[in-house]
Amino acid sequence: MMTNRRLAPMLIVLGLAVGGCATTGPGPGPDPGSGPSVSGDGFAGLTVLRSSVSDVETSLGLTTPFSAPQTEDCSLHIWADDGLAVTTTAAGTVLAFVMQGPEASTPQGIAVGSTAADLDAAYGSALTVIRRDSPAGGPVVLVDNRTSDESSHLAFDLTADGDVARIRVGALPWVGYADYCSDEASRPESTGWPL
Repeated sequence: MMTNRRLAPMLIVLGLAVGGCATTGPGPGPDPGSGPSVSGDGFAGLTVLRSSVSDVETSLGLTTPFSAPQTEDCSLHIWADDGLAVTTTAAGTVLAFVMQGPEASTPQGIAVGSTAADLDAAYGSALTVIRRDSPAGGPVVLVDNRTSDESSHLAFDLTADGDVARIRVGALPWVGYADYCSDEASRPESTGWPL
C-alpha cells in the first residue's frame, strides 16, 4: 500500500495544474486549539486503539450513529451531521477516525480546506503518498513514515486540486483504506455520508 513517494513532486504538479502562480486561497483553517484537536494519536482527546465508540459518544456528546459491520472483524460508525466516522474492531475499539467537518484542526493549523502548500509548509518531507485515489479525488498523504501496525498515523484526503477534504487518524492499514475496513468493503447506500 505504501509507495514511499514524497509529496513534493505532487505539490509542484498540483500547483501547476491550479494555475502555476501564487494565489490567496483559504488559510490553513482555524487557529490551533479553536476546535477539536487532531494529532497522530487521535482526535479530541480520544486515542486510537485505546478508545471505544461509547467513549466517542460520551466525550463528544453525540447520539447513536449509523453503525454497520463491513468485514468480519471491522465496523463503521458514522455521525453524518457531525462529519465524523469511526472504524472499530468487532468489540468496538477505535481503529481510525475520519473527519470531514471544518472545525477540527491539527496543532499546525491544518483543517478541511487547507491547501497542499499549507500541508507542505506544516509537514514538509514527513509527507508520504500512500494512495493515489482517495474518495475525494486526489491522493491520501500520510504525515510520517512509521510502518508499525501498533502506531497511529495522521493522514489527509486531498481533492484533485490539492485541498484537504478529510482528515484521517488511525492505525495501519485502516487509516489508508478507501472504506476504512477494507478497500473492497461494500458500504450500504443508506450511510448518507461517504467517507
